[in-house]
Amino acid sequence: MISVPRAPRSPNRALTFTDYEVHVPTFSAGDRVSQAQYGDGTVTAVNEHHTVIDFDAHGTRTFSTRLVQLEGTSTPAPPKPAKPRRKSAKQS
Repeated sequence: MISVPRAPRSPNRALTFTDYEVHVPTFSAGDRVSQAQYGDGTVTAVNEHHTVIDFDAHGTRTFSTRLVQLEGTSTPAPPKPAKPRRKSAKQS
């Protein structure tokens, strides 16, 4: 068994979740963001558990909201290509 040294703490103080909280900027749907691996994208949905981002070059990806590291960006979203129209069936 490996022993991991722990930081000393006051015996009268309980360890709480707030000891580990880190300020994380929040983004809302429509915000432009940048992520290290996928580059620039647009946030499409956010809740307390998941953040969904439509990346310019990599499509849609879902991340854990608490773990994802994003930065705001001012780059405009590229125009989406128009979807091809369906051909109508010939009627005889």
